[in-house]
Amino acid sequence: MIHHRARQHGFTLLEILVAFVMLALVGGALLQLFQGGLRNMTHSDDYARAALMAESTLSRLRAEADLEPGRQSGEPARGFRYEVILSPYLDQGEPVPDLLQADLTIQWGGGEQPRRYQVRSLLLPRGSR
Repeated sequence: MIHHRARQHGFTLLEILVAFVMLALVGGALLQLFQGGLRNMTHSDDYARAALMAESTLSRLRAEADLEPGRQSGEPARGFRYEVILSPYLDQGEPVPDLLQADLTIQWGGGEQPRRYQVRSLLLPRGSR
């Protein structure tokens, strides 16, 4: 009597394990990619906020009537600080009358490497116009 073994259909345990390992590797890579995208989006949002704060700070300074050389600092929003250094503008080593150079730094984030956004602009004090 001849016994015919019926062909079994399905997956072996080894095939299932290999499929799970491949799924875990691909899933882990996609998760890291997603986390990196979220982190970049957060950094981009922070830089955009810093740029708006810098623009706002410079506009406020332009509106001041008694602008003098010196240093100003403040905290325009939670977690963000600014410092602006106003100094006479020098053209080839000679000061230009009634023109100030503003070096503005917006800083945020703590830890070992805080983030910074820096702008340099020229200001004409309001009384000089």
